[in-house]
Amino acid sequence: MSKLYILDLDILKSLLKPRFSTTGKPSNQQPEISRSFILTSELHFSNISKWIEFLKATPILSYAVGGSPSNIPGVGSHYDFITRLWLENYDVEQERQNSLHPFKKKPRKKFGKNRWSWWTTLHSTNIHLDARIKVSKFNFISILEKLALQVAQFK
Repeated sequence: MSKLYILDLDILKSLLKPRFSTTGKPSNQQPEISRSFILTSELHFSNISKWIEFLKATPILSYAVGGSPSNIPGVGSHYDFITRLWLENYDVEQERQNSLHPFKKKPRKKFGKNRWSWWTTLHSTNIHLDARIKVSKFNFISILEKLALQVAQFK
């Protein structure tokens, strides 16, 4: 936990500045979210939703991250932060997303009268999201490892 107090997050400002808009509502929770991710990796949490619940239930960790238990950034803010750190060219990302879809659709299963297959729709959506998370997790973990190395240099 002392790593969070020693960690200088000013280095992140230059990395994150081009990723956020200069107009509209300013984003003011990047340091808290980055501390949250560092603490997440230290405590070996892999599920962001469970991590947020754990943070809200543990006041000491909430204060270590930089906020009170009632002022912890939400799950959506954490995922938005990951998306903004995703340093991939937009065209390459679109090409990868298109390659996740099959070239030829299988024929639809014919259902009886007044039947609808919500299960097949849900299943295909989950497969697409799982593939995207597996690809993005690798890049995000490498960014966290770089931050951990910077923390180790300050010791």
